[in-house]
Amino acid sequence: STTVIAGAEADRFATLQLTAQALASFPQLRALLENTDAATIRDVLNDYLQRTRADLLVALAPSGQTLARTDAIAPLDVRDVQQRWIEPLVAGNRPRSYVATDTGMYHVAADTADAGGSVFGFLLAGARIDDAFAQRLRSATGEEVIILAADRTLGSTVAATDIPWHSAAEWSQFSSQSPT
Repeated sequence: STTVIAGAEADRFATLQLTAQALASFPQLRALLENTDAATIRDVLNDYLQRTRADLLVALAPSGQTLARTDAIAPLDVRDVQQRWIEPLVAGNRPRSYVATDTGMYHVAADTADAGGSVFGFLLAGARIDDAFAQRLRSATGEEVIILAADRTLGSTVAATDIPWHSAAEWSQFSSQSPT
């Protein structure tokens, strides 16, 4: 099951990478990011989002400042953006990681928006880690799935009332107790 789950995550990250790469290659993107307000950028990202398998798109300025996010009205900053996203992209890598926002936890891939060697922004594409993702994992493994974060359950194929723990911390305590 672990190999199947790792494969499902790898496939998801690959799809998100293609989404970020495709959006980064739009010819009109430079003008949009350099000369438009956050609401207009968000509207364009939301329009593109409707045609992808992503749940979240984020546009970043070359400095790392968040220009727009599809999950928030205001362009709220993404945590650890320099170290996690910009530095690896500038070094020629395409990072894949996780992002926690007020709207959920996401698998995220990133790409550089550039023209003629000049970077004019960065794009993040994310897919929510939730019950729907847990259900896809269940279909692939044939097993019940519970996805835990440190402080909460992110997704599950088991009813919440049937889970005796609801976070990674609770699971740690639950699993370390010896049976009586």
